[in-house]
Amino acid sequence: MEFIVILVLAALLQFFLPWWVIALVPFLVCMWLSKNGWRAFFFSLVAVGVLWLGYAWYLHNQTAGVMSDRISRIFFLPNGLAMAGVAALIGGLVAGFAGLAGFQLKNMFRKKDQLVYRR
Repeated sequence: MEFIVILVLAALLQFFLPWWVIALVPFLVCMWLSKNGWRAFFFSLVAVGVLWLGYAWYLHNQTAGVMSDRISRIFFLPNGLAMAGVAALIGGLVAGFAGLAGFQLKNMFRKKDQLVYRR
């Protein structure tokens, strides 16, 4: 459920808000829905990673790879698809840590006997 909510909300809000909405959405969703920290991190990372990888692949195909190949040369990457992978990884990590922070904030305000500890 968290994966779908993060994916849909991030995709919709990125049309109207800046790129950093990918940190705000997982933070709020994981504060609301997550059961533990690993789930919050993993689902946030994968949801935004898939979103950004899909959009980068779409842009790569729309420009026949011209734009992404030129940008990849700036960062000394072999091709535009590698650039898409790097962008997805960076966006996913930002979202993953934001989701984990949201879960930890929720956990911080719970009573001591309600805290969720997994080993």
